[in-house]
Amino acid sequence: MSSTDVKTLTSGQRRLRLSTGRVIAEAGSIATSFGAIYAAEKLAPHQLADFKNYVAKRIVKPNLPAFESLADALPTLEGEEGQEERRQMTPDEKAKKFANVLVDFSIMAAAGIVGQTAIQKLCNEQLFKLGKPDKITGKLMLASCADKAIHLGSIGVMNTMAVRPTQHLQDAMAKHVMKNIGVKDDDVAMSRAKYLVNWQLPNMIGMLGSLLLQDRFYAQHNNR
Repeated sequence: MSSTDVKTLTSGQRRLRLSTGRVIAEAGSIATSFGAIYAAEKLAPHQLADFKNYVAKRIVKPNLPAFESLADALPTLEGEEGQEERRQMTPDEKAKKFANVLVDFSIMAAAGIVGQTAIQKLCNEQLFKLGKPDKITGKLMLASCADKAIHLGSIGVMNTMAVRPTQHLQDAMAKHVMKNIGVKDDDVAMSRAKYLVNWQLPNMIGMLGSLLLQDRFYAQHNNR
């Protein structure tokens, strides 16, 4: 489809293409997240370990009370047993544990955001030929903000009113899904499961909410 053919799309077709691109981008963000951490662990294991040690000594340990307060406020990240084990650790062991989580999570989250953005742009401009942003760009940005608000709100709910179900889902993800895709180490499997449940699941919930808003904005715009 040429760029001039964009004008012939019905509002429903345009919304479907934009929404499909978002779904593809969200799925791509998960793939790029796991691809990035896998590449780091396989291609640069020593550099990754050195960087984690640096983070533990220079960033985490000087601010250990703040990291412990955050961990206590997000019980699904450790679970009751994990919290008890952490409380028995030395400061150096705690710093190393937090640094491992912080670095792995940061790599996966950053790669996921970059991958999602790049794939969304590719879908909009190349795959679906949606052309340049139109007059409702501001409202679409509002939908993106709603995405993040719902995302963070879902994390809050999972760590307050839905702690038990969240922990059960993490356990099931680690024991079954991670094992079936070749993650043999129990600690690594749980770490990946926590990322999926605590970050990507709320991310998908936020995406669905923003898609509903996005669809409504397009419908209002085209009915004028």
